[in-house]
Amino acid sequence: MLAATTTKDTGALPPAVIVAMCALAFTVLSFWWLNARQGRLKSYVPHTFAAAVTPERTLVRLPVILFNTGPKPIVVQNLRLAFLGVGQSVRVLSWRTTRDRIRPEREDDPRLPSVFVVNGRTAIQLFVEFGVPFPDFIPDPREYAASIECKVGHRKNWFKLLEFTLRLQNMTSPGSYIPYSNETVEVSASEVERALTELQSLRAKAAVD
Repeated sequence: MLAATTTKDTGALPPAVIVAMCALAFTVLSFWWLNARQGRLKSYVPHTFAAAVTPERTLVRLPVILFNTGPKPIVVQNLRLAFLGVGQSVRVLSWRTTRDRIRPEREDDPRLPSVFVVNGRTAIQLFVEFGVPFPDFIPDPREYAASIECKVGHRKNWFKLLEFTLRLQNMTSPGSYIPYSNETVEVSASEVERALTELQSLRAKAAVD
């Protein structure tokens, strides 16, 4: 007599079904990665800046690169420049205008701050002018730890877009709104002394006012 054999149902999926499910998951993830993923903004350390400290205001102009790493557009609502560790609080310079170039010139077209879009996987360049009224911030001619902060549409709070060193010791003529290198350069003692004299004069004026 032949022994009866039974087949147990293990519950395992057939290989063909597993392959089909993996293919579907790969397709969905690929579509999300290529078309629906929310990227982030990246920026890069500026090589130059323009700056001035006058009896009206302190101004800093920076070339700002914004690169969107993802496929979805990112709406930029606001920008600001922060100087870290100045006294007991962070000094924040607001976005005043957007310009056409780093060198302040008569032909330079000022545009008021406005919301803009950085499309997916693209980079844009802006020449952003930050500032505060006098005498809210009169910087020293030295290196500052600075950050560009950003407010975007899909996030509730401000975030640091870029942290970098802003070398304001290169600002040898504070009263003139002109460009400077943000690299480590040799500044003569006479130039440093002249800058200090101008800034001290402004501080004295602020104390009297």
